Amino acid sequence: MKNPLLQPLCQIMRQHFKESGGPLLLGLSGGSDSMALLHLLHSCKNLFSFTLHVAYVDHFWREEGKEEKKTLETLVKSLGHRFHYLKLCPPQDWHNLEERYREMRFLALKDLYDRCQCQALLLGHHKNDLVETVIKRWFEGAKLTKLYGIKKITLLYGMQVWRPLLSLSKKNLLAFLTENQLPWFEDPTNQDARFLRSRMRQKLLPQLESAFGKGIENNLYRFSQEIEKVHLYLDLQIQPFWEKILWKKSGCKLALEDLPAHDIERQHLLLKMAKNYSITLNHNNIEIILSKLKEGLKGKKHVSVCPPIFSIDKSYLHLRLQ
Repeated sequence: MKNPLLQPLCQIMRQHFKESGGPLLLGLSGGSDSMALLHLLHSCKNLFSFTLHVAYVDHFWREEGKEEKKTLETLVKSLGHRFHYLKLCPPQDWHNLEERYREMRFLALKDLYDRCQCQALLLGHHKNDLVETVIKRWFEGAKLTKLYGIKKITLLYGMQVWRPLLSLSKKNLLAFLTENQLPWFEDPTNQDARFLRSRMRQKLLPQLESAFGKGIENNLYRFSQEIEKVHLYLDLQIQPFWEKILWKKSGCKLALEDLPAHDIERQHLLLKMAKNYSITLNHNNIEIILSKLKEGLKGKKHVSVCPPIFSIDKSYLHLRLQ
């Protein structure tokens, strides 16, 4: 089998894979992206020595799921890998269904990841997914450093997550599967207008391409890469201040004299501090905190900010868990 798309995967494996680090876990939906990644991973077996666990998550919202599970299980086992079937219970509240299922899916994968002592979860997200995420975050008013969309290497729910296909388009993956006569499933829910990403693919992206030209995908991909560089740069800039934070399970504190001088660096530090305790700060929260920090530095008395999360006194910025 020819593997024209193997380079991005091999690059991640060379940089991050450890033979003593435990098995790899692949999230397999049966769609073209994850199926391409499965076969590319299988092709890597002669280059890297690893055990591969493959997880199929059944959302129970399509009748075809049962048959697809059988087909995928047969395929995975025929390739010599370990297959896992994960079942989700439909949520009682159907509001924001995409996000709820996403969280449930990751929690199910996390349980398997821990039980199998995996070193990384691999997902088949590609360039089109990244572009959609950039647009979605842009219109939702995401902070500047979050406009990179999706990262190739990240930590989610306590799992190392690798996305080796982000530089490849869906057309690349479909061509690879077709050329090598490899099957995949088309999920009809991808065309369901109830879901935001489906509406983006069917309406918004074609309209943007019509207005700005077919190069929009590559332009947004490059934009994402530049924003990620900004994010990494700010990580480096705040590192000396980060190391001075006093950490506790109940919260943390940082001396006001140890804060960065510039608002953009302070904002990045605040967001990272909050994220360390799984706290999300919105734009209004950030603006209030930055404003109060300036007052605190002028010697004001103790003030609460986003109570009871943040507070400021003459000497310290405090983050306390509720």
